[in-house]
Amino acid sequence: MYKVNIYIEADKKAPQRLERRYCFLLEYIRKSGKAETRFALKKAWNTYNAAVIEAAAEALRRLEQNCEVLIYTDNRYVKGMFETQLDTWEKKDFKASTGRDVAHRKEWEKISAYRRQHIIRFVGNDWEHTNLLREEMEKCKVN
Repeated sequence: MYKVNIYIEADKKAPQRLERRYCFLLEYIRKSGKAETRFALKKAWNTYNAAVIEAAAEALRRLEQNCEVLIYTDNRYVKGMFETQLDTWEKKDFKASTGRDVAHRKEWEKISAYRRQHIIRFVGNDWEHTNLLREEMEKCKVN
């Protein structure tokens, strides 16, 4: 099984809906031990939580083989919802206790479905990669 690290970063951490840039770095660790990386940068008008959820779903979509995946982010809300609520949401057809769809339902459904193919864990930030991603976002322009 391949080992993959996904590092997620956003240029703005404010919770409100803003125009923001966010990115992810996929790091594949080959059986030989050699690392290969892929970088993606996006721009959207959304919340910080939505940016991290979208980045996670997009990065997981790119995986073609069964993988053991570590997702690095400092977003405690997304990490917490993945760990404590995703199973409950899935059982309740992604409905909140109010009967409405959970926020960002489509992305959460995708992430939940990827759990059938991959072993996924969210972990805290890796500051070396966080700083690298911030530098890359500064260099890159996104339309």
